[in-house]
Amino acid sequence: MITLNRKKGGLLLFLLKVNSHHNQNSEYVRSDSEVNSRLDQFPENMTTLYFMYFIYFMYFNLFHVLYLISCTLIFISCTLIYFMYFNLFHVL
Repeated sequence: MITLNRKKGGLLLFLLKVNSHHNQNSEYVRSDSEVNSRLDQFPENMTTLYFMYFIYFMYFNLFHVLYLISCTLIFISCTLIYFMYFNLFHVL
């Protein structure tokens, strides 16, 4: 059981470190002591653990996918508006 907790803690430690490096431009970056205190609060049930990882990655990826889709749509709409105006200007 100790090895299982260490594996679980190592994976969570990696995720929290990646998340803190991703947010380095923000004012708040997690310290090692806070990461270790969060490891103590983590659930023992592996099903709950995998479900939490699934929710975390879905939220993390969904935010970036929605951001990319919105940027792409804004770019396409601005391009279409520009060309419509450009063609209309030359027709008139």
